[in-house]
Amino acid sequence: MSRIRVLASRLLGLFRKRTGEENLDTELRAHLDALTEENIRRGMNSEEARYAARREFGGVEQTKEAYRDQRGLPFVETLLQDLRHGLRTLRKNPGFATLAILTLGLGIGVNTALFTVVHGVLLSPLPFREPQRLVSLWERNLSADFPGPYNVVSAGVFDHWRRHATSFEEIALIGEDSGNLSEDGGPLPEAIGTRFCSYNLFSMLGVQPIYGRSFSPEDDRAGAGGTVLLSYGLWKRRYAEDPQAIGKSVLLNAKPYAIIGVLPRWFDYPDSRVQAWLPVRHEVSAEDMQSLSNHRFFVTARLKPGVTLAQAYRELDDIERGLHERSPDYLMGRGATVLPLSENIVRDVKTALYVLMGAVGCVLLIACLNVANLFVARGAARSREIAVRAALGGSHWRLMREQLTESLLLTGVGGAFGGFFAYASVRWLVAFRGDLPRAGSIHVDQAALLFTIAVAVLSGIFAGLLPAFSATRQPLLESLKESSRSLGGSQTRAGLRRLLLTLEVALTVVLLIGAGLLLKSFAELHAAKMGCATANVLTMNLSLPRAKYDTRSQKAAFFDRLLREVRGTPGVRAAGFVSVLPGNGHFEDNTFSIAGRPPLAPGESLDAVVRAADPGYFSAMDIPLLRGRFFTDAERVEKARSAIISDSMVRKFFPNEDPLGKTLILDWMGKPRFEIVCISHWPRAGLATPRW
Repeated sequence: MSRIRVLASRLLGLFRKRTGEENLDTELRAHLDALTEENIRRGMNSEEARYAARREFGGVEQTKEAYRDQRGLPFVETLLQDLRHGLRTLRKNPGFATLAILTLGLGIGVNTALFTVVHGVLLSPLPFREPQRLVSLWERNLSADFPGPYNVVSAGVFDHWRRHATSFEEIALIGEDSGNLSEDGGPLPEAIGTRFCSYNLFSMLGVQPIYGRSFSPEDDRAGAGGTVLLSYGLWKRRYAEDPQAIGKSVLLNAKPYAIIGVLPRWFDYPDSRVQAWLPVRHEVSAEDMQSLSNHRFFVTARLKPGVTLAQAYRELDDIERGLHERSPDYLMGRGATVLPLSENIVRDVKTALYVLMGAVGCVLLIACLNVANLFVARGAARSREIAVRAALGGSHWRLMREQLTESLLLTGVGGAFGGFFAYASVRWLVAFRGDLPRAGSIHVDQAALLFTIAVAVLSGIFAGLLPAFSATRQPLLESLKESSRSLGGSQTRAGLRRLLLTLEVALTVVLLIGAGLLLKSFAELHAAKMGCATANVLTMNLSLPRAKYDTRSQKAAFFDRLLREVRGTPGVRAAGFVSVLPGNGHFEDNTFSIAGRPPLAPGESLDAVVRAADPGYFSAMDIPLLRGRFFTDAERVEKARSAIISDSMVRKFFPNEDPLGKTLILDWMGKPRFEIVCISHWPRAGLATPRW
């Protein structure tokens, strides 16, 4: 209890400082007067008595300091004094203060902004039920042409995993698609990104719609009525967050669907571009759902309690190997990969984010070194002041603490500026880069605030400690002599400035090298030869609703009408259609055989990227003809039995023979046969090695 009273008394002393000082002066004068009177009674005159009383009493100021230490909180009082002194000093040097605040503020701001991204994308757990048990499943090593651990899965393989794997509590299928959304009398039609999935996906993730219900087994079958789950963004945009939208009918690719639920605002799996979800077996044909070779799906699963990732991997890999051995003629993986879902979502950006975090850390370090150099230069001008204060009794620790306080004041204001900069940067990033994985988890929160405070404090200590130590460690006489001669400072201080400058230059060179490599990579990507025209080329994506354009003749008639109108537009030199644009990646490959050649050995297959195009596409994209002829207008629909192959396909599959006139047999519906009529330099599918 006595300690509490002492603490309370000390706290009150902070707020009654003036009264305490007056009482202390009165009490000290009373003591001195009493000693003086006693000396006078001993026979001294008044002047001798007063000097003797002071000698007997001791130093008045030392007594006051000892009393103050007992009365208040010395550390707090001296800290407040240092803060007032620091503010006065910085107010006298507004240019120095502004430059230091901006330098530190930008360094702290970019670090806080990137930490917010890293924390939201890489470090924070997934917002699902027991996310540590969620995994992604992939086929591995489909063929020599497509090695690697991450190949998308065929529905037939998924069904085999579901029936035979015992390591998983649940397993769900996800497919990617797009569609045209419209409704009678509602907002204008729009193209949206969609996904179809197994009915149990949301229950497996632990996600419940905020309105309505999730899919049921009855929804996920071929003969069921169409049902759709809307994303929160689509529900807000088209229905103004009206709960009465549940049960309404919408048209997706001209087919009616009933809205059965709205997903939570935070749900952005696998990315924020997904606007609607559909049950997979209602959307995908029975043939595709049974295929072992049509690789177009992603698989997510939940491990059983107590099952490790390594155990699940060994079991699934054995199952996939056994299936491949029993069905060697199908294009399927030689093994399987099991990856934590959290790792899978961010695996394309993880390394880049950590590299950027290191780069902006170097930027902050350069900013701190810059401010430290400013402090050293400023310390040279203040060396006489510091020497005089030290001669008057100021301790090295007290003088260092004053300079550290100035540094912390600067980083505190800079940290506040950096916090606002980080908040604005994060808002901009989320608004304009919604395709970033887990973009919905990126926001300035308590962790970002604590990071800002920690970085500001550490930056202040780093930027101020070395200059403060340098300014207070010189002998007093040397400092006074140097200050009287010049403001240039000592050799020690000049050496420290050279050291700090050297570190700044070294870190800057490292960053410039990294930036130069990035710019070089960007320039190479920009200058990469795609094998077709890229300047003055406009592209657009479109899809036709299957309910309205069911036959190939209907689709061909629509494309003919559209092309006539586009080609008649002023300024258009040529126009055409293609199923996948150059540079958009590796899609629509197919296995095939060559007529007249002996059958391949079991487990072997030929595979090539397949594109569908009309005759006008080649002239529109300036694709060079090497040998043969391009398609003609007569080769349409049922008469389309010609094929154009690339020169790289010739080198791979026809190294010592002329391919013109030979027949390719696609392993596809009806196994259609196509005669090779042309060899062309085909545009690149992408700028990097494709990954399914």
